Amino acid sequence: MDEISPCRLYKNGLYLCGMYIRTRKRDNIKVTITIVETVRTGDKVHQKTVRTVATVFAEEVARFVAVAEHIKAEMEATRTSRLFPTPTLTEMVISSGKRSIGDDSPLAVNLRAMREEYRMVTGIHEIYGSLYDETGLSRVFKSCPVSRRVMKDVVMARLARPCSKRSTAKLLERDFGTSIALEKIYRMLDTLSEQKISRLQDICRQHSKGLFADEIKIMFYDCTTLYFESFTEDELRSFGYSKDHKFNQGQVLLALMVTREGLPVALIRFLQYRIRQKTGECFSPERIREELYRIQDSILINTVDNNKYVVPSKPSKDAIKIYQVLNKKREVTPFRLTAEV
Repeated sequence: MDEISPCRLYKNGLYLCGMYIRTRKRDNIKVTITIVETVRTGDKVHQKTVRTVATVFAEEVARFVAVAEHIKAEMEATRTSRLFPTPTLTEMVISSGKRSIGDDSPLAVNLRAMREEYRMVTGIHEIYGSLYDETGLSRVFKSCPVSRRVMKDVVMARLARPCSKRSTAKLLERDFGTSIALEKIYRMLDTLSEQKISRLQDICRQHSKGLFADEIKIMFYDCTTLYFESFTEDELRSFGYSKDHKFNQGQVLLALMVTREGLPVALIRFLQYRIRQKTGECFSPERIREELYRIQDSILINTVDNNKYVVPSKPSKDAIKIYQVLNKKREVTPFRLTAEV
């Protein structure tokens, strides 16, 4: 048995070990290549196989070890943030920007020693995040702060780029600097009981009514169907008419109700209506989304003292109008990133 590039450091009574690649001969003919991690359980330390890469002949070992190195690097990258070991990088940047507003003191840094480490979208969280908090949707998860944060981040990602839950987790890490395991998203959804869903709907409905001076007297609705890749029925899905001609697969009927002004119960429409009320301009949801997606911050690291600095992007004229609707100010000068949230 051979161990390739192991990491076995022992310091202060703790094993500081990363993953490494192990090769083991099978039947004196083939070799099994695995990725192994050292795990401490109480006072005992043992090796845990996290991925079996392949079982190959001896002449193919070198090539598959290179593949295993690539897989190991990807696994290590997904476990830790590329810049900070924290899932709240977006909140750190936004809060640091708020504290720096009005501070025109120069930053004593050497630009030659600066290197860009990360670039992230902050406009979505700054605007839709404020609107999300204003409506009180976060109160639904008052007793569970982890689910409350995950719910907000998932909503922000779905407003920015509607996609599956797995793609949402990747989008949050890639564009928003927020690392959330897919399992946490599923656990958050499991906590969405019927009572919480009903409360979310009530909050959205009351917020919609508050946008109008007059009482809502008429509602319009439309229905559509979604199908599952399944040929069984249960309490959620049943067979029936399908606009996709999937009548023999489980169907779910969705209905959307809107006001006479076309305002459904959705955050993106709330903002659209408020922009029209205050500026007289009609921004489409897609235009709002794209304007906010362009609000990005570059995070630089000083290679001398390892301090982090944020260089905000300059918002467009339309983006400035969106910020003004919610009375939000955005810092456009570079500032130092602090860990306070």
